[in-house]
Amino acid sequence: MATEFSLLERTILKAKSLTEEQLAALGEMGVQGRDAFAEIGTVVTLLELLSDLDPAVATRVLEWALPAGPAAPAGPAAPGAPISPSWSIRRMPRFAPTATTSSPRTTRPATCV
Repeated sequence: MATEFSLLERTILKAKSLTEEQLAALGEMGVQGRDAFAEIGTVVTLLELLSDLDPAVATRVLEWALPAGPAAPAGPAAPGAPISPSWSIRRMPRFAPTATTSSPRTTRPATCV
């Protein structure tokens, strides 16, 4: 079965570093368009289907194919797979420094009895 990716899809997948052979292999497996990647679902599954695929390429492909990004794998990450934090330092709240005032209680020396 020949691959049925549209010209635009093929161009995008090639830009993500998929080879013609990998595109043909996906077509033979029944992956014939962007929507079919939803059934694959995870980077781990895509790597199982295309064993010669680089994990970084698999991640880029699924980030494009799945609008919400690839689902987190159920097991350990593939060797060499990029790990991205689920938080961003830019989203952390900033605390403005406040003026400290000393009260009479804190300025007296402590006495021992």
